Amino acid sequence: QISKQQLQTVKDRFQAFLNGETQIMADEAFMNAVQSYYEVFLKSDRVARMVQSGGCSANDSREVFKKHIEKRVRSLPEIDGLSKETVLSSWMAKFDAIYRGEEDPRKQQARMTASAASELILSKEQLYEMFQNILGIKKFEHQLLYNACQLDNPDEQAAQIRRELDGRLQMADQIARERKFPKFVSKEMENMYIEELKSSVNLLMANLESMPVSKGGEFKLQKLKRSHNASIIDMGEESENQLSKSDVVLSFSLEV
Repeated sequence: QISKQQLQTVKDRFQAFLNGETQIMADEAFMNAVQSYYEVFLKSDRVARMVQSGGCSANDSREVFKKHIEKRVRSLPEIDGLSKETVLSSWMAKFDAIYRGEEDPRKQQARMTASAASELILSKEQLYEMFQNILGIKKFEHQLLYNACQLDNPDEQAAQIRRELDGRLQMADQIARERKFPKFVSKEMENMYIEELKSSVNLLMANLESMPVSKGGEFKLQKLKRSHNASIIDMGEESENQLSKSDVVLSFSLEV
């Protein structure tokens, strides 16, 4: 929690930065963001009341500034070789340096580096997108893998993927039937588009078929043809289940 005295100290530090009395280098865009934060947030009566009631923390102040600058950074023009995420993390590192008022330049630099590193930690959604790009996995394929990972039983995982792939094939047929194609330069590309969709699904299906199925599993692939979402490419290919000697176990009890 921030005390009334600490709030005044923070105000003085930000005022010193705006007056150019610190060693922190900043461009005009960052100066404008800090000026707005100082005038709108730090000097507001609402913050003073929150501090007086013990309802304001240093982390709250930091999050307010982060939300405050996100829209500003997004609206900045693109710069070659400098991503907006890097700009955002740099601004937050400078904010931390101003807020703490470090006197030792080496200590200040260490804190700025640590703060910048923490800002570069990717969210779960950003990690998903990064791994999709690295591995070359399309989003719908990633969703199949994600859904399968939620199931403990390997046979159930295979069954779920089969249902998803069948739905994908039906979607491709629907696109071809209703002529809902993306805009192409040539009409011939429409057929190529459908063939590409189906070939990608068939490739995943072939990989799935090569996976061994546990003996006696409740969700055997052969049984999926009876479900409502049975795969189109499996129809006519699967035969009735045949029992082997290894699948039958007889038990006897004798009384003497």
